[in-house]
Amino acid sequence: MPGEDLYSWSTTAATNANADTAINWAEGQPRASVNNSARSVLAAIAKFRDLLKGTIVTTGTANAQAFVSPIGYTTAVPTGLRALLKIGPGLTNTGVTTLSMDGIAAAPVKNKAGGDLIGGELVAGGYIEVIYDGTNWILAADGKEKVNRSGDTMTGDLTVPNLTAGSITAVAESVSGILCQGLTCNNFITTVHVSASGNIAALGSIEGGSIICDGFLTTQHVSASGNIAAVNLTLSGTGAKPGGGLWADSSDARIKNVVGDYTSGLAAVKMLNPVCYAFKGNDDRHTANGKEYIGLVAQDVETVMAEMVTKQRGTIDGQVIDDLRMLDPSALVFALVNCVKELSARIEALEAAR
Repeated sequence: MPGEDLYSWSTTAATNANADTAINWAEGQPRASVNNSARSVLAAIAKFRDLLKGTIVTTGTANAQAFVSPIGYTTAVPTGLRALLKIGPGLTNTGVTTLSMDGIAAAPVKNKAGGDLIGGELVAGGYIEVIYDGTNWILAADGKEKVNRSGDTMTGDLTVPNLTAGSITAVAESVSGILCQGLTCNNFITTVHVSASGNIAALGSIEGGSIICDGFLTTQHVSASGNIAAVNLTLSGTGAKPGGGLWADSSDARIKNVVGDYTSGLAAVKMLNPVCYAFKGNDDRHTANGKEYIGLVAQDVETVMAEMVTKQRGTIDGQVIDDLRMLDPSALVFALVNCVKELSARIEALEAAR
């Protein structure tokens, strides 16, 4: 052992007289040696601290990395040694990976389950905590848990903070719970078959938000005994429902508490101003593709039929805002029903006066 090394110390006090080659705590030691021994103890503690404070940067290649410890071992790595390392620039691993300390023979890096790394667990500029078990370096914490390979089984829920890809294809995935906090795909997302016994939920792009797809989102078959919920689904293109028609939802009287009549009608509809418009592309949901749309402007609507307008967090001109207007024209259908009833009553009154 190199000396001034906590890993050479014993938990049995009586055996620590000369357990560390650089520290003398023997019975009857010369008085003058006590100061040196005490200072060496402080040095050993400081070296142990430096192993764990994240300032050691790895070198080498992506899949054969190395680092230098503050202790300076020469022959073997102590079993149980723990280190917090920062992955060096350009050293994101791409597959099975080894790690060498102080020039000692490299040892495989394994995940917590004892499996080989598959790539992406060690991210350049990121941090990993490793423990040497006598044979391998075990990832105690890397922040990137993975299912190793085709055929492996994952239990529990999968949380994806952010996933960006050119093309994603799920041929047949069976899941009990997927939490996707942000999914961005610039090409195609094709789900041939998804079978879910629990819930599949897409919760967010910004804050509990959306699945954003610049190309096509295609679901050929979804079978779920639980729930499939997309809090926000934003498509830059179009969405299609085979056969057309409106989307349906539960409307049974037994599940509703009716709190009153909806009264917006002719007066409100007459104040609405349909416009032709194109998106500027200065928000986080739309691109300036030059395509012309027909619709309403939320700020105009909220002064007339405020029930159609809500506010969400979003980004405009690079600034995060809390009042991005969202327009849900569902209420307009029922306002038009009231319009028909009002106009019908007027016609009936005119006909009765003849």
